[in-house]
Amino acid sequence: MQPIVILSPAEPSAEQLADLERFGALHVVCGSPLQRADLARVRIHTAGSAIVLANREEWLNANADTSTRLSLTGADTTAAATADAPALLSVLNIEALTFGNADFFLSVEFIHRENMQFVGDTETLKINEVYGQAFLHPSFMSGRVYAPVMLDTLVCQAYYNEHLLRILQQLIFSHGSVTHALGLAKLRAAGIAVDDGSESDEEEAGESSAHVYLVEVPRRFVGRSYASLFSLACFEHRAVAIGLYRVVVHHHQPLWYVTPNPAPECLLREDDRVYLLANSRPELS
Repeated sequence: MQPIVILSPAEPSAEQLADLERFGALHVVCGSPLQRADLARVRIHTAGSAIVLANREEWLNANADTSTRLSLTGADTTAAATADAPALLSVLNIEALTFGNADFFLSVEFIHRENMQFVGDTETLKINEVYGQAFLHPSFMSGRVYAPVMLDTLVCQAYYNEHLLRILQQLIFSHGSVTHALGLAKLRAAGIAVDDGSESDEEEAGESSAHVYLVEVPRRFVGRSYASLFSLACFEHRAVAIGLYRVVVHHHQPLWYVTPNPAPECLLREDDRVYLLANSRPELS
């Protein structure tokens, strides 16, 4: 497993350390991404990826107005501009130190989705819907930025659709591993009853269970339709194709993005990858 480094100005609690130790090769370094010296100390220039998290709790505590605290999408433009300032400064520092690493992937959490426009390209698709506008920036479509409001929406929807939580568990923690155990622990701590996925349940499920895999599109399917690849996966590999992961050149830079449920006539490209639901990793050929 590739080493994981956490750069934080505060020491994690004993409970947090117990959870983090499950990941194995993990190191906690006292420092701040707002300081380039600290980023250089953890050798950010050699990293394959980085995640910048927003301190939502600190922002909430700093607001005395209860109505403002309860709404993460309020119209207070001053609060919106300042709440994500540390994350934006961290992004600038990290981008400056990883400029020569073409394979480096940076993902950023913003308290306010309106601030997504400040990361990556500022162009966006125009629609007559304020809520969805922020999610049409190239930075969001490529998975480089996200906002807590997305999770809030999923939690609300799970209240009305009891099967949604199970689907999310399967997609996010599809391969079990340590992240599955941590996810279940957090859900139980929040008072949510979840299935622990015991061995007997897995044996009972048998062929009905599935995992998510990202597989390269076979060369012989380049230039052919997505429907033909879907048929191959379904009838020859007992797998279901759910989307494509593809790249475009955007302002002379590669931009990866996810296309869920493409049109059947969508033509496949040489560098496309396909997301598959299957019992075991399919070897498409």
